[in-house]
Amino acid sequence: MKFVDRTAIRNRVGRKRASCLYRQIVSSDLNTLVSELLLITPSEVVRVLSAKQGSQLRPLAKEDSIEHASEERTTGISRRFSREKRMSMILDSAAQLIAEQGTADLSLETIGEQAGVSKTLMYRYFGSLLDLLKRLLNREYRHLRTKQLEAAEDAETYEDLVRGVTRAYLLYIEERGLIVERLQAYPNIAQPQDPTHYNREPSIHYFSEVTAEVFDIPIDIAIAGTEISFGLPAAAGDFLVRSGMDRQLIEDVTVAMILGSIAGLRNDTLGRKVKVRAPSEVLRTRLRKEPESER
Repeated sequence: MKFVDRTAIRNRVGRKRASCLYRQIVSSDLNTLVSELLLITPSEVVRVLSAKQGSQLRPLAKEDSIEHASEERTTGISRRFSREKRMSMILDSAAQLIAEQGTADLSLETIGEQAGVSKTLMYRYFGSLLDLLKRLLNREYRHLRTKQLEAAEDAETYEDLVRGVTRAYLLYIEERGLIVERLQAYPNIAQPQDPTHYNREPSIHYFSEVTAEVFDIPIDIAIAGTEISFGLPAAAGDFLVRSGMDRQLIEDVTVAMILGSIAGLRNDTLGRKVKVRAPSEVLRTRLRKEPESER
């Protein structure tokens, strides 16, 4: 270890601390060493570490710089959090700001302040505010689909299925609808649409098969009915936000309309499939059954 520049370390961090660092280098306590070196500039870190032959530490890349690590230490977010966890925390903070203030004055910096994350890390995780907002919108949609899937898993009857999925949607709109509306209004983030359009095809496929089986109607009729009826919860959610009417009442009305429309399709299909006899045939049958004295 005679190549270690002990003087350079001492000049930077002081005699007592330099002695501690030197002992750590000699003892190969790399984890402790890295923690201590967070207060030294990157160039000095590289110079000191390069003197330790055989270590497994690499020169720090720009995105892993000591400056970034030091910022993390002062932001209040623990370094033990994974990247995914931190990004989730940032998105939570963004959602809270949007719900409270809208998007007019939103920036990565203000979101970072809310989340306790430095500006440097914000740009490291999200290239731009638009990128962050798109991810947040997709996360909101995924959250809704997860809630609806859970409701569908618990259903025992067709009405349970319709009611559970509708309730999940209305609860979501009641709790988070303002966030989605404001996100969709942000320039270039998405084409205006209601949340039911997210990952729509698998849901349509499932509902169509169940509807065709339960009501004994052709699959193409079931698909059309399901596609159209999917618009009813979206309309109900919009009405819930605008009217302030009791959510349970809106849920009951929506479920009744969906079930009624599907039942109407079944009756209509049966009316089209069942053949009727001509009046002459009915009359001939009746005459055959009646005694001659009654004719």
